[in-house]
Amino acid sequence: YRTISNGVVYFQWVDIDGNIVTVGQDDLSDAGLSIVGSPTLGTPPRLTTIAEFRGRLFGTGDIDIDALRYTEAGVPYAWPSDNLIANLPGIGSDQFGISALIPRRDALGVGRRNLLAQITGTGAEDVTTGAIDFDNVVLSKELGVESQETVCVFRDTAYFLWKDGVYTWNSTGINCISDGTPASAGYTGPVAGKGNVRSWFTTNSYFNTDLFTIAFAHIVPGPPKYRLFLASAGSTVVDQWVEYDIQSQTWWGPHTTTLFNPTCAFQRTNAADTVGAVIGGPTVVYQEQAARTDGEATPIVFDVFGKRHVGGTPDQNSFFGDISLFGEAQPDGQLQVISRTGDLNATLAHIQYFDLTKSRQRLGRLGTGKHTQLEFFNAEV
Repeated sequence: YRTISNGVVYFQWVDIDGNIVTVGQDDLSDAGLSIVGSPTLGTPPRLTTIAEFRGRLFGTGDIDIDALRYTEAGVPYAWPSDNLIANLPGIGSDQFGISALIPRRDALGVGRRNLLAQITGTGAEDVTTGAIDFDNVVLSKELGVESQETVCVFRDTAYFLWKDGVYTWNSTGINCISDGTPASAGYTGPVAGKGNVRSWFTTNSYFNTDLFTIAFAHIVPGPPKYRLFLASAGSTVVDQWVEYDIQSQTWWGPHTTTLFNPTCAFQRTNAADTVGAVIGGPTVVYQEQAARTDGEATPIVFDVFGKRHVGGTPDQNSFFGDISLFGEAQPDGQLQVISRTGDLNATLAHIQYFDLTKSRQRLGRLGTGKHTQLEFFNAEV
């Protein structure tokens, strides 16, 4: 860019391809310059968090942690110094500042670890005053966002992690989807009785809650899931994940793999223009496959313990007869059905096999005892 003779406004002058040329010379006249003034470029800020909203990039950094900078409309490389929202709520309330930006269709969420606000407006500039049409308002002072990398937006609903669970933010408000409300309490809303995994996030029995700040997530397409990666209890690295099925509104997990520790999660488009979920490790990037294996051929161990059943009263022996199993027929394989019948702490196991090629099979008697318990085990590809 250059000015006209004795001018102060910059106009586009010459395009230089590549990033090697550092010197250019051109005798273009003032009349040959662009008739449109160049954007006020400003000094690009040092950013650690960035998002797009209303045709602009918004960002904040690790130096001025409470200020939100934004670009000129449609010019992602122009950062005028006065394009700044400095009156965001919660300024100076902690040492972390803005922890996340959440771009929804009509609002940009601004999360701190102890507060959630939103920016609305058209982003239009007042031709008289030069003011940009942006406004901010507090949504909640009771919660915030622990990690930018846990933020995912799907169909204008934002998902994110806070200290006591996973939350959604959409046109209906802010809701915790990991608490759940028992249907017996009279609640019939969208998460009635389905999201009760609160202990995952409020205790250290499952995950290291001190490391929520390094958690990350992505959306798994078709059927859509919010997949959240966390550090397991006692671990100092992210090594497990849980999934929230958006359609059935149910939680699944925790899951793990013996191949690697996840370091990132994102989506990619393959040669068929199909979007797939990708998990990155320290040395390898993995994409999901249809085969139920860990990697190319390693079996995923399936081991489920059922409850202890009481035939009559807990202190009387009962006869437990034949059991009948139902399942969706598979091409091959067998499922070990391990029963332990006797006292409450009975450890003597009796193994029978359910043929997975059948949809129903009747197995033998379980025996006599005060309790019986079933375990289902499979370690085949």
